[in-house]
Amino acid sequence: MIRTDDGDRPQLVHYQDHIGTPSLFIRFATRLGLTRVNKPMMDAVEKTYAFVAGNYRQGDQVILLVGSYNGRHLDAAEMLAKHLHNGIRPGDLLRVQSKNAGDVPPGRIPIHCVAVNGLGERSSVSERSDELKSRFPAGIEHIICWDYWKAVRSCDTRYDAEGSIISRE
Repeated sequence: MIRTDDGDRPQLVHYQDHIGTPSLFIRFATRLGLTRVNKPMMDAVEKTYAFVAGNYRQGDQVILLVGSYNGRHLDAAEMLAKHLHNGIRPGDLLRVQSKNAGDVPPGRIPIHCVAVNGLGERSSVSERSDELKSRFPAGIEHIICWDYWKAVRSCDTRYDAEGSIISRE
C-alpha cells in the first residue's frame, strides 16, 4: 500500500492466485449444457469483486492487470469487468438489465485501464489491443498490452468516451 503526504487515497492491490480448472465431470456437464457454472472461476471473480467493491470510492481509478498466458485469468478479468461495469454482484449477472443505454446502475464501478501481459494467438500488439477492446465493456479509457516472448513489444491505446481511439503507441 502506498500512502502519500498530500491526502491522496492509498494504492490498493489485490492479487488473484492460480485459478483452478473445473473437474472433468463439470467440464463434461458444461459441454452437455447441464451447467454454466465454472466454480473456480466464479470463486476468483467473487473474491476480486468483493475486494474492489469493498474498497472503491467515487473517483478512484480501477486498473485490471492480467497475465494472460493460460487464458483463465483473462477470462476471469473479462467476467469481473462485466460485473463491475453493470453494477451487478457475481451470481446475479443473468438478471434482466435496463435497455436504456443512458441508465447507470447505482453500484457501477468504472474501469480506468486494462493492462494485459501476453499476446495470445495474435502476432501483432495492435491486433491484441483491438481484441481486448472487443472483449471488455465499453467505457474503458486505456488498454495496454505487452509481450516479452521473442522480442519486447507493447501497445498503449487511449479511448474517448465514445470508444474512439485518441492515441496509440
